[in-house]
Amino acid sequence: MNKKLSTIAISYITILIYLGYAQVISSKVYTVGDNHGWGPGNDYSKWAKGKTFYKGDILVFHYAEGYSVDEVDAKRFKKCDSTYSLYSATDGNSSITLKKSGVHYFIGGLFNECSQGMNLTLTVN
Repeated sequence: MNKKLSTIAISYITILIYLGYAQVISSKVYTVGDNHGWGPGNDYSKWAKGKTFYKGDILVFHYAEGYSVDEVDAKRFKKCDSTYSLYSATDGNSSITLKKSGVHYFIGGLFNECSQGMNLTLTVN
């Protein structure tokens, strides 16, 4: 009986490990804005339309020196306010792994980048 339980436990653990690897393997990498990158004057809602995002997917933001990307909450997104960002970068080549399901909000956090179109809302399944 113990041997049978051990075999079942090992099988169960193997399945869990496989499912974990399947999640990692199936993750997609998205370059925000495709060839246009992250910058003013782009329509990021149009870019996101038709795409399905999942936990584990990676967003890559390419942008010029002097710009930024910030992940913020809904309240700050509406105000284009990067104060107390959940994530902030200015390196010009930022990767963000989507770790939580739900709605995510990204803005250009410096000067008036957000009001010039550097804002993106997406839902992660």
